[in-house]
Amino acid sequence: MATTVIGYVVHKRNRSKRLSFADILEDLSEPSSKRTEVVLREDRLGPEMLRRWARGGPTKIALGDQVL
Repeated sequence: MATTVIGYVVHKRNRSKRLSFADILEDLSEPSSKRTEVVLREDRLGPEMLRRWARGGPTKIALGDQVL
C-alpha cells in the first residue's frame, strides 16, 4: 500500500543497496508535529532515486529537504 507523505527529512538510515529508511517531520518549526518513518525500496522507487537518498551526489536529498 502506497501513501503520500509530505514534510521534511529529519533522519536517514541506509540498510543496504536496495533499502533505506527516512523519518519525515510534517513541520520543522513545530517539534511536536507528526513524524513518519518511511521505507524506500529500490523495486518501488527505481535505482536512480534510491541512489539520491542513500549515497548523495549533486542531486542528493539531504536532511532538512522538503519531500512531497
